[in-house]
Amino acid sequence: MLATLCFGEGIDFPHVRYVIHVEVRNMLCFLQESGRLGRDGKPSHSMVLYSHLPWLKDDQRDSHTGVQAMREFLTAENCRRLAFSEFDPDVHSCAANSANLLCDRCEAIANSQELKLAQPYKLMPPFQTLPSVIAIEDSVQSNAKHLNDAHSGSIKELKALKHIIESIDAIGCMECWIHGEPIIGAHDHNRPPYFNAVVSSFCASTRKDNAFWPYCFRCWIPFHEPCLHQSIPRGVSNTGSFCRYHDRFPSMIPSLIALIAIHPSSGEFLQWISRAVDAPFENFESTNALKKWLTADPQGPNTIPNCHRFVIAFDREFHK
Repeated sequence: MLATLCFGEGIDFPHVRYVIHVEVRNMLCFLQESGRLGRDGKPSHSMVLYSHLPWLKDDQRDSHTGVQAMREFLTAENCRRLAFSEFDPDVHSCAANSANLLCDRCEAIANSQELKLAQPYKLMPPFQTLPSVIAIEDSVQSNAKHLNDAHSGSIKELKALKHIIESIDAIGCMECWIHGEPIIGAHDHNRPPYFNAVVSSFCASTRKDNAFWPYCFRCWIPFHEPCLHQSIPRGVSNTGSFCRYHDRFPSMIPSLIALIAIHPSSGEFLQWISRAVDAPFENFESTNALKKWLTADPQGPNTIPNCHRFVIAFDREFHK
């Protein structure tokens, strides 16, 4: 069947196995056309025929439709799936997807006998000539296992965070959760007068740590499973109405961190936490230093944000 892009929109036929794309203009068109494939869950294939790369014409429109993304897809030297990142922030390479179905680039690597990686050497006396390239045994499958194991570890950490959130909700009081001694009935805790200023300072800081594991900027609860904070529509201001726990615990996680940091036993708390998260104690010696560490760049795509590591470390050390 020959068809234009218009046919691709909304057609839901389960048995399409191949789509041949001719002179695809942009990534949006490619995704619409290839979206007809494999709707019954079985492996299917796209083949792209082109005589030139998509033209770059209008910056704003090109960005919206993904012209540059399509150019990167066609000229990719590594995994082609990564070119989808402009439309899918959670995209992973073939290796990270357990290598069930490989793009042509990854398939070529998987079929090779070895990978050759450039390896710099520092020559030490007695000086001798060393090869500039070494061969190592590797495979798409072994890389996939490493990435999947790391990702599973991060999900396990978020499950621990979810348990903490649910425990606080059940107790009904963050201070009681910190003390580990719930008080039955109505009660109040005398928070220091500067508590709200500390929380506001945490919430107002520039976020650098939510690229891989995004979370609500108001309550800091992750959008990712298993925490599953409600998504916030684009262009809508989050006044707290999207935060499940906002009415009872405004700015839940930054407030919890502030209560731990200004607690009378904070010195002991922070010493233990610094060791648990393997960070120098200087990151916890002042509110400004802590704020900087809480929002620092992640160590990698499978490292959850420091704000969540902080709370989890406290729970493990003091609620054993």
